[in-house]
Amino acid sequence: AEYDAEKYANSIIASSTVSQTLQALQAGVEKLNCALEEHVSDHYEDLINQATGMDILEESLAIVKSRIDQLQRSMTTIKKRLTEPYNQMTMRTQQLGRLQKTCDVLRRVTRIQYLTKRLKQQLEGGIKEITKTSQNVQRTAVFVRRRRFGGN
Repeated sequence: AEYDAEKYANSIIASSTVSQTLQALQAGVEKLNCALEEHVSDHYEDLINQATGMDILEESLAIVKSRIDQLQRSMTTIKKRLTEPYNQMTMRTQQLGRLQKTCDVLRRVTRIQYLTKRLKQQLEGGIKEITKTSQNVQRTAVFVRRRRFGGN
């Protein structure tokens, strides 16, 4: 059955044993206080050791927290030191890629200029250079076609 404080209080009032119940309760409280004092005095050393252990644990925890804070500050510093060089390296890598593309375009333009110059010279050579001229036109056309469609 479940304890119901209101029913218990009503039953005590009804039986008019309030003073007896109060005395019993007071005796129970005194008994509990005595048992508590006895338990504390019996285990005094253990309780002091546990309290001291808590102090040591709190000190250790404070040291660990301090070291974690130092580690986080160090990580922030390292991150700052690495971010700038990384950004510069990324930028330089992009510049290098653009420079390589530019050099490739310049090589193509130079090759086309050379082939065009040879073609012009062969055309000035007249009919006897017609075979070489035809070959040069073919080479130029193949070169331009390859470059236009991504070939090498």
